Amino acid sequence: MHTALEQRADQEQRPAEEIQAELVAAGLAHLQTVDWLKECWGNLSRREQEVTALTCLQYTNRQMAGRLHISMETVKPI
Repeated sequence: MHTALEQRADQEQRPAEEIQAELVAAGLAHLQTVDWLKECWGNLSRREQEVTALTCLQYTNRQMAGRLHISMETVKPI
């Protein structure tokens, strides 16, 4: 990892410590985002989680309705 950091510093012509600090800050920010997303996910009902997952998988409304055995009207966004 140290070698990769040094190579990156050479590429960007910046001190390795500066890049290291940015990477640590970015990693911590990412972890905070992940924690927030987990909390949001946990606040959804099981059915809301199913619909959200299928949406992320790019299912169409028709596919979601068929997969979840619900009407198209139920799936349709508000």
